[in-house]
Amino acid sequence: MKLRKLFAAAVIGLLFASAVYAAESPEALYNRANEQAAIGDSAAAIDLFYRVIEDYPKFTYAADAMYRLGNLLYRTERYEESERVFNALAGKFKNYKHLDKAYEKLIHIYVEVYPDNSKADAIRDKYKKRFGITPVLTAIDKTLTILKSDEQQGAKILALDAHQITAGRASLVPRLEKEVFPVRNYILDGVYSADRKFMVKKEGNKKQKNLVIYSAAGRKIKAIKQSAGGQAPQWSWDGRYIGYTILTKNVRKIMVYDVKKNKVKKLFSGKNVEPMLLFSPGGGKIVFIYNGNPWIMENTGNNISFLGKIKLKKVLMAAWSQYGEKLIFLQDGQRDFNLIELERKRLLIGAK
Repeated sequence: MKLRKLFAAAVIGLLFASAVYAAESPEALYNRANEQAAIGDSAAAIDLFYRVIEDYPKFTYAADAMYRLGNLLYRTERYEESERVFNALAGKFKNYKHLDKAYEKLIHIYVEVYPDNSKADAIRDKYKKRFGITPVLTAIDKTLTILKSDEQQGAKILALDAHQITAGRASLVPRLEKEVFPVRNYILDGVYSADRKFMVKKEGNKKQKNLVIYSAAGRKIKAIKQSAGGQAPQWSWDGRYIGYTILTKNVRKIMVYDVKKNKVKKLFSGKNVEPMLLFSPGGGKIVFIYNGNPWIMENTGNNISFLGKIKLKKVLMAAWSQYGEKLIFLQDGQRDFNLIELERKRLLIGAK
């Protein structure tokens, strides 16, 4: 008799729990899903968001639930499900406030995860029609162009924004291939331009040395403004720019002089910046060494980005390969060269 009562009580408890489960409102499910996502329980949050959109398709925040579900699936690399959810969101809620982000993630999936140019182009066209020409669309177009182009790794690297470039394989090599690195940079007081038509060098007394440009024949052309104390000048390959640094009270400033416009601009400053600067073959990017590692930026000072943990100290010589895909450095006291192969960072469009 006692066993039968216990069994009956258990059945009643299960029925009660089922009734509570069935009665849970979409608002409660939605809130619980967000709470689970906030504490990092993605699996539970995904399950709850699925319940919201499947059981309550007319829920007030159904679009938000779909978007949050798609994001969670995307972040946990459940890309096939994420693709289905984002496409369903775009089809059902054409005016949703975050639809642009959903499109960006779909493009990432079609470009990086499951490459499909036709699908990527279709989403890109929908994005443009809905949101117009935006910085994100410009980045998308640049990425699609790069990925569809012929395999010319160096050209691809140089076409990227500086923050999209990272260091790939690094190695030590015993010799320098001069045909690969035709323009080499040294820490000197005076250096010739790549075409050997001009020279920039220090000039002045001990207290106030400026950088001055001379012709190859020795004729003084002009002094560079704001170059007092300038160190290790380097020319861009086309002779358009001269980069140099100025050290003041342990803080080193990276400066670039535009020869054509006769203008100087400070690009970066900080402690533990080395004097070596390295222009890319097209002159659009500059590599420098900060806190013992290589960094890269545009020659405007924009898109400053860490290249990777490749320890470099007291670099005496550096060069960028003629096709843009390699860097090489020689450190003081070291016989071998540090060779770094550059590559494109994984596509980050819509990753946030």
